[in-house]
Amino acid sequence: MIYVVGSSFNSLAAANAFVNKGLDVTILDVGKKPSFQNKQIIKDLLKKNDIYKVIKFINSIARKNAKNYPKIKMNKTNFGSHFYREKLINDIVEQQLETETSLSYALGGFSNIWGAACLPILKEEMKSWPIKYEDLSENFDEVSKLLNVNGENDDLNNFFNFKNYQAYEHELSSQSKGLLKQLNFKREDLKKSGFHFGRSKLAINNSNNGYKGCVECGLCLHGCPHDLIFNASDLFKNFINNKKINYIPNIKVKSFDELNNEVTIYAENMEINKMVEFKAKYLFLGSGSISTMKILMDTLKIKKDITLASKDQYVAPIYLKFKSKLDYKQNYNTLSEIFIEVNDNKICENNVHIQIYPFSDIVLSFLPFFKKFFSKYFNFIFSRLMIAQILIPSKFSPLINVALSEKNSLILKSQKNKTSSEIIKKVIKKINQKQSLGFSVLNKLMIKLSIGGSQHLGSSFKMSNEPKVSETDIYGRPLGFKNVHIIDSTILPSLPTATIVFASMSNSLRIAKAVISKILSEKN
Repeated sequence: MIYVVGSSFNSLAAANAFVNKGLDVTILDVGKKPSFQNKQIIKDLLKKNDIYKVIKFINSIARKNAKNYPKIKMNKTNFGSHFYREKLINDIVEQQLETETSLSYALGGFSNIWGAACLPILKEEMKSWPIKYEDLSENFDEVSKLLNVNGENDDLNNFFNFKNYQAYEHELSSQSKGLLKQLNFKREDLKKSGFHFGRSKLAINNSNNGYKGCVECGLCLHGCPHDLIFNASDLFKNFINNKKINYIPNIKVKSFDELNNEVTIYAENMEINKMVEFKAKYLFLGSGSISTMKILMDTLKIKKDITLASKDQYVAPIYLKFKSKLDYKQNYNTLSEIFIEVNDNKICENNVHIQIYPFSDIVLSFLPFFKKFFSKYFNFIFSRLMIAQILIPSKFSPLINVALSEKNSLILKSQKNKTSSEIIKKVIKKINQKQSLGFSVLNKLMIKLSIGGSQHLGSSFKMSNEPKVSETDIYGRPLGFKNVHIIDSTILPSLPTATIVFASMSNSLRIAKAVISKILSEKN
């Protein structure tokens, strides 16, 4: 029997591979589901109201419990709810010192709230990895298909050796059209200067996988009322309804053991508040970077401190240097519309990933006030204002020190790293000096998210050819285990500089395929 723990991206990649081969698989998951009906209420409100009245309603819900959660500046909720995210201090984390990490017990995990951005890892980023780039890249097309990645054939495809699975079915905002036109006009000059760009690659449902196209309602950063942003929970629900998997909710895995090729999983049944056990031939653990790390620490009885990698994230307004139009009714997709990679060894040895977002209420929460009293100047001022989200490679971002308290809970503490602030200064200087980019970063208004706030976390039990106690082998197996495989970002030797989900899913699929091959060979 195959057991998979968790229901987010990496668990989905593995479970989908097993289902496709007709193998029996059981999912153990806490599997929280929202008890509210906000989505239907919002659908009804959209039919009758200005979008800002709908957003005001969503924000009123979000404010009620926001103080207990990370203060993410570009704050995304699921229709005002934080059900997908546990509080900063929870049953696993006892204390956070200068960090704001999160974990999720929701069905689908953070896929309930992600920004849908998808890019693979670059070959040069894997130089120190114990596996070859080709071991991972051979799974890119399959992951792209599973996520239904939308994109256009552009310079990013060449830069990342990547194919989109599906073409977009919705238009760019007027701002992004103008900016992309400017960038393309200066393409060769920008390329020589280390700027690679293109329309963003997003995991969005459309007619290709049985959905209607984006209706451009402008609510993307608050939750899509039409289910068009890819969510792992949708596929898991499909598996459950079609009896392709055995799904057991309300199960919180605590640790595991292995004896004579049989894995015993120790877990808490949260419905009856009792400890329970499951017997498995194979265990695939994809609970998320913090939960998986804690399960491994308890299983391996690790008492010494370990480290968790993170990626610093900065958010800043950018000012367009050309005339642009603005639809203040926000009738466009408000997810990231343009990706830019800054590839300059004088800044750092890795590329720096930038996501450009169109103007939205998230950028300026006081928009309704401005619209009412300054409508005459509104378009003139804000038509040139967009938002840049800049991610610093994990190698140059602060590590998070992880220690156990007397209560056997985690204490997370940031380790200082000044390199990140030096890199962001160089990146902004390079951008603002490059006139042909067509925009400038307003660095005086830039915000740095708290350490861990980007949710780009992992690399606490890295893959190694010669694993130690706090490492795994190339198939994610902890030291001393043969049939237990870790399949999330916990085992990545380094965090990809662009997005984590795509590379981590590709690695999960690689591991699942290796076990499938073993199972099928044993049957024959």
